[in-house]
Amino acid sequence: IKNAAATDRLTVSDSYATISAGERLAGYRTVVFADSPVTVAATDRVIRCNVVGGSIVLHLPAAAASAGMLLPVKDTGSCAAGLTITVEGAGAETIDGALNDVLGGGAGTDYASRTYLCNGTSWDKLASYK
Repeated sequence: IKNAAATDRLTVSDSYATISAGERLAGYRTVVFADSPVTVAATDRVIRCNVVGGSIVLHLPAAAASAGMLLPVKDTGSCAAGLTITVEGAGAETIDGALNDVLGGGAGTDYASRTYLCNGTSWDKLASYK
């Protein structure tokens, strides 16, 4: 998007980050089996999971300190091989009422993705692919 003066930039902001067109997304991270279990940081914005070698466990940050945080989680292609990405709340915190959420695990689940939203006391699943 360009204005007549060619000075404005497309900018998207929330309480965690500001992204302007042409800039890289801060907080983009790829994790592998050897990193597991992975503690998601408050600065993480996208988690790409490469499960070649084994399944991955992600631990979400405490909900009280993460209200409004959006976290997309993406399988980079190997979940169809029976491997999984397990996302867990902090302690007894839940994800749509469950202690964990599992992506992948069988045929047709490769390249799955899910986006989570923290509501301040627990996590919600907003969008899923596969």
